[in-house]
Amino acid sequence: MDARQHQQGSAVPPQASSVLIAITIVVLWRGTAVAVKVAVEGLPPVALAALRFGIAALCLLPWCVATGRKISLDRRSITHVIVLSILLWSQIISFNFGVLQSNASHGVLLINA
Repeated sequence: MDARQHQQGSAVPPQASSVLIAITIVVLWRGTAVAVKVAVEGLPPVALAALRFGIAALCLLPWCVATGRKISLDRRSITHVIVLSILLWSQIISFNFGVLQSNASHGVLLINA
């Protein structure tokens, strides 16, 4: 398909696997506030954020090994990765504290606002 055909509105229908993955992500994302509310009853918000990053690393590392992806950064990217990591960490910790002080339905409003 060339660019002209794409501009005329002939869209390619999504594959069933893509739709299933998208639905799974939405369902999991919607459960975040409830899961955080349950988890912050037993773990401090900062520890919960660390656990979340740890679980993500444990999921991503085997995938990188299985697909042959290298886990490396060039010197220029390190600063960007550090800044973005701090921002993401701060967002997750803030969300965890917000849900701890409130309830899961308020957490959903916080995430979607």
